Amino acid sequence: MLAYQRPLSASMLKGKKRGKKELFNAPKAGTKTRLIYDALVNNAGKPVELPKLKNLGGILYALDLYYALDIRVVRGGSKYRKTLYLLAGYNDGDKYVDFMSP
Repeated sequence: MLAYQRPLSASMLKGKKRGKKELFNAPKAGTKTRLIYDALVNNAGKPVELPKLKNLGGILYALDLYYALDIRVVRGGSKYRKTLYLLAGYNDGDKYVDFMSP
């Protein structure tokens, strides 16, 4: 989705985001973001129909920006079918973990 990574402060790179969190932890349990995150991560490399949410675009943008997930649209939706999304990979520091290549 995005061509660039969000710039990080020195404390965030060291894993001290305000002294409480490590960098790129999973979203909090019970949130809509965690629902989408679990659906994509549990089916990595496979197309997934996500539930209709009012702010789905914002959630997918946040997953790309803050959790470094590479989410792609496989099939566009219409009036009669849902859009299919795919977790193609994610950034793990300097490495890119790819789920698409054999």
